[in-house]
Amino acid sequence: MTKIKWCIYKNNPMTEAWKDLGFFAPEPIDAFKTRKGTYKACPAFKQSIQDYYAIRSPVDFSLEWNEKQEHLTVFGAQGLVQERVYDQGKGDPRLITLLFQYIFHAEKNVNIEVFTPFFSDEPLLWHVLPGRYNIGSWVRPIDVTIELKTKAGKIKVKRGDILMYIKFTSDKLDDTFELEQIEFNEKIWQQSMACTSFKDQIKYLSLQDMYKAFKSSIISKLHKWF
Repeated sequence: MTKIKWCIYKNNPMTEAWKDLGFFAPEPIDAFKTRKGTYKACPAFKQSIQDYYAIRSPVDFSLEWNEKQEHLTVFGAQGLVQERVYDQGKGDPRLITLLFQYIFHAEKNVNIEVFTPFFSDEPLLWHVLPGRYNIGSWVRPIDVTIELKTKAGKIKVKRGDILMYIKFTSDKLDDTFELEQIEFNEKIWQQSMACTSFKDQIKYLSLQDMYKAFKSSIISKLHKWF
């Protein structure tokens, strides 16, 4: 079993203290509660879903996309919805980041990957932009970045709705994971800012080059996670 430490990311701990009360802990997805098919007994199926966790929305909000005017209106989630106009090409689906952010860290090589919630019982009008990195070699917040489907119209999200799945994998194929929440602090913030600003300033490095830069820096030793 591999232990993973996690915390709720706060860009400003003073104004975002509400997140400690409002955010949901990542929880294992439980397809067994919503599905009755005999495939649930399949060992491959059980092995596949055991390391997926659901990330839920902490707030009610809605997005209204006017395709003709190419305009997005946001209701609720003040300051937590970011249009990524600078990251999308002309004619691309509208790209939006929901700043419901968490940080995960492991003592060894563990990859985290994000997915569209494929067990959702509601028809989704977006898909989650995929991504994967090694949480043993890089410290950064994960968020929910989505592409709106064409003619999405109005999207309503209630507190507690599942926004995306995350999955952990390691070099050990049958590894299991135990998540433990810790308190977000200034040293974790410094580590995450170093990683994200480094990627923004020195563009197009490979993940391996970024891992090497972090692991060889003094900032990697700033916070003792374990």
